[in-house]
Amino acid sequence: FRDAVGSKKSLKGDKKTYQMDFSNSEEALREVALDIKEGADLVMVKPGLPYLDIIKKVKENFKIPVLAYQVSGEYSAIKFAIKNKILDQNKIIISDYKTLEICLNKRRFDKFFKSYNQYFKIPKTNLAKMNIIKPVEGRGSKNILKIKDKKINKFFLNFKNKFIVQEYLPGKEYTIDCYFDKNGLLISHLIRERVVKSNVSITSKIINRDQRIKECINFISKKLRFTGPINVQIIENKNQLYLIEINPRLSGSLS
Repeated sequence: FRDAVGSKKSLKGDKKTYQMDFSNSEEALREVALDIKEGADLVMVKPGLPYLDIIKKVKENFKIPVLAYQVSGEYSAIKFAIKNKILDQNKIIISDYKTLEICLNKRRFDKFFKSYNQYFKIPKTNLAKMNIIKPVEGRGSKNILKIKDKKINKFFLNFKNKFIVQEYLPGKEYTIDCYFDKNGLLISHLIRERVVKSNVSITSKIINRDQRIKECINFISKKLRFTGPINVQIIENKNQLYLIEINPRLSGSLS
């Protein structure tokens, strides 16, 4: 790194003479404020993994993109974990920032896809029926409520910046594991129908021949730039496909 930035000769001796005190988070925030004042378009926290608390504080205190820089030791640790099958490499490769923003924020997700109804629809609020209430930010089934009471559903509609209220749609649920190359091209995909037994969701029944779902996946991949693993959740209700969510990970391994 010192060779790359030409500082090998000038940066000598104890690093405490030119690096921040790692135990002083307030100093880190002051430095970020100074960087922004000097015209920084983004800030970078290095090393990333040991300073997740700093990343969180910077993100909470400043409206600017925050990047985590993984030093060689962190990278080596990740590669070691992959080699020894502690981590799954497919599950730690992620897509670009804009794509993640759309996929992990359900409000942006619905707004982005609502006009593309030639292949699928986005579930809407229906106060006369059972509704699903879920946090705007996040993924998967965590903190999701299923509520029929009209008053309660109306209550959650008052907090549109925090919750999404959508009609509960019974039907076949499909999980589609996809893998994209670095150029955003779909390499492979696996379509499976999800079934529930004893209140536990189990993925089974490979149905890769469903042409409608294939067309849906191809269409989505052209609208967003994906890299690596992506999992798409779709529900079929009365012969209509509904796009539920897209997660930057796999639900299982591709074959």
